[in-house]
Amino acid sequence: KARAGGSVFRPPRIVAISDDDGVASSRRTESAASTPRRSKRVTVKDDLSKATRRLQQTISKVVQINRLNLLTRKQTSSLIEQDLPHLPMFARTSAPFIAKASEMFSSHSFKAGTVIASAGEEANCMYWVHVGKVTILHGDVEATTLAAGQTFGEGAVLGVQEFWTTTFRCETMVKAYAL
Repeated sequence: KARAGGSVFRPPRIVAISDDDGVASSRRTESAASTPRRSKRVTVKDDLSKATRRLQQTISKVVQINRLNLLTRKQTSSLIEQDLPHLPMFARTSAPFIAKASEMFSSHSFKAGTVIASAGEEANCMYWVHVGKVTILHGDVEATTLAAGQTFGEGAVLGVQEFWTTTFRCETMVKAYAL
């Protein structure tokens, strides 16, 4: 609708913006034509894109772990048998030994934040991380992170370690095999 003087009336809009802390708020602008473009709007959009990508990555990991959980014992044993010779501990062992050892592993899934083993507890098995990340803690200090293909607890299997000396906590969802 035209106003006196020939200008077009544009009703005020509500525009969502965020402050430096990312807290969303709204304010009323004089008109759509006078609304300045704010770089903070791009920041909110970028943050949303990053969050969406992180969510997609998490969903992908969950799907991968769920597929692994649906494998039968025989399929799991077959996968372990294929990967076992690549572990330094088993690199020079015979095929019949690998076949027998692969049947002895059990499959375990852990949620992020789960403590697999705590310092001072009885060490009675070795873990082989298949999917995910496990952090080694000395007290409250994070020493290192283990990823897929790495092992811990070999001393327990070999009989030289009676108790865990460190704590092992899952940083992500973890699929591991225990021997």
